[in-house]
Amino acid sequence: NIYDCVGKGCGNGVWKDGIKKQTCTCTAGWNGATCANNIDDCIGKDCGNGVCADGINTHKCNCNAGWNGATCTNNIDDCIGKDCGNGVCTDGVNTHTCTCTAGWDGAACANNIDDCVGKDCGNGVCTDGINTHTCTCTAGWNGATCANNIDDCIGKDCGNGVCADGINTYKCNCNAGWNGATFTNNIDD
Repeated sequence: NIYDCVGKGCGNGVWKDGIKKQTCTCTAGWNGATCANNIDDCIGKDCGNGVCADGINTHKCNCNAGWNGATCTNNIDDCIGKDCGNGVCTDGVNTHTCTCTAGWDGAACANNIDDCVGKDCGNGVCTDGINTHTCTCTAGWNGATCANNIDDCIGKDCGNGVCADGINTYKCNCNAGWNGATFTNNIDD
């Protein structure tokens, strides 16, 4: 009975001869009468955000996009290496989002929004800033939207005349009975 194992196949194991009995002792990861069945090492294993791949006496978690780690439970920080310029990066699963600070837009928050669009500077020119704009008034105008005509008669002496305001100018109109360069000549005397 010593040679009962001769010619017997034991696949992934070793035959052990016994008295009128032979047994196949399987190597790790195999089972069955002839050690031909690969044990499913994924049974009872949690791969979180991935799929388990069976090996021989081992398993491996193949992670879905955006995840890593031995059990695929680590969300990869998709903000690493991403530039949100004038904004803040928010990590997602296999994606990221840039939330722009006021005055900026675009996928990477690199575009300065033109704050002059839709703004009326009346008698002036709009200059864009970051989340603001400025109206630069042409001569003779003032105010936030350059809509106020500056009274050029303030502080002007027209003598015996009346000051007429213009735009960035004034004119002295002589009252009746007066003439001369400064309206000081009384013509009614």
